[in-house]
Amino acid sequence: MKIGMFYPEVDFGQTDDIKIRQCGNNTGNNVFWYSLKRLLGIVRIPYDYEKRDIDLDSFDAIITTDLIWIRRGDNFPFLEDLIEKTSVPIIPISVGLQANNYDMDFTLTNRTIRLLKRIEERALIGVRGEFTAYILDKYGIKHFKIIGCPSMYYWNNPDLQIIDNVVYPNNFLSNFKTFYGKLTQREKHFLSYSATYNSIFVEQTVLGFKPEQATDDKYYNYVNAWLGRNTRLFFSTEEWLRQTCLYDFSMGGRFHGNVLSLWNNIKALFIVTDSRTRELTSFFRLPVMEMDAFDRTRDLKFYYDYADYSEFNSIYKQRYMEFTTFLGENNISISENAKRVNFAGTNEEKHNYIMQRLC
Repeated sequence: MKIGMFYPEVDFGQTDDIKIRQCGNNTGNNVFWYSLKRLLGIVRIPYDYEKRDIDLDSFDAIITTDLIWIRRGDNFPFLEDLIEKTSVPIIPISVGLQANNYDMDFTLTNRTIRLLKRIEERALIGVRGEFTAYILDKYGIKHFKIIGCPSMYYWNNPDLQIIDNVVYPNNFLSNFKTFYGKLTQREKHFLSYSATYNSIFVEQTVLGFKPEQATDDKYYNYVNAWLGRNTRLFFSTEEWLRQTCLYDFSMGGRFHGNVLSLWNNIKALFIVTDSRTRELTSFFRLPVMEMDAFDRTRDLKFYYDYADYSEFNSIYKQRYMEFTTFLGENNISISENAKRVNFAGTNEEKHNYIMQRLC
């Protein structure tokens, strides 16, 4: 079966500003695409496919991730045009709405409603979570299945279990959100806490920290100095994955920033700040904490222990099977070349896996 997907290629010889634009202004998109390529054996379709004389009708199915971030007022002219040019099923993966909170009055444009209804005539739509599903259903879009994010099926292992691997975490990776607007008091606490522990800060955009966001010069200088020393921006998912092997724990508001640690069976605590992260963590029953609940007086072990994966472990096999059912209902399946990542539950096996990655 020939499955295509539209996604850009990152030119590693370019500046960070250009590379971040090439990956959709967020390196987390690379993680998303990487998982789908690994799981489905995808053939890349460039967005300028017409200039390259690529025949869309030569594909059995076309995956699109263009609908993972739907804001109020958004339209998707590329997909509107695409659905007119081919009769091949166009399968959206992880369709999701973007809002700060679960806004039950979230509105879709007439064009987006019409597009989704055209798409569901040919394919079962993959939806991020319950909030998005509710809004789509409200607008009469019914042919969908909640699947979360494909990055959570990277392992191709229905028996996966995330386990405690250290008694006391000696170091951790931190992540945050896009730097914009004034920081809340608890957000400031989280960043200064991460700086005090000298964590490595995994950034996913190129929007820097600004003095006006801190409204405190002493605080800004302290945190900004730490960011200058410890920020890492990975355009290679392989390198990002390899580097996470060096740490005991991950914590912060970036979904994919934490997922990369999970890929190595390293626990992560998801600190939620928007509807997208709430939907995904709720669906997979991942350990979460509201940013407003973050307490800078707690030590790192408190947060490591707080990241309890028992609910995730109990539901994961069901989620994996739901994902494969979704694929089957779209007449596609996981590639035979997608090797199973196996964590049988011992620290020794995890250690051996990590050492293989570091070599």
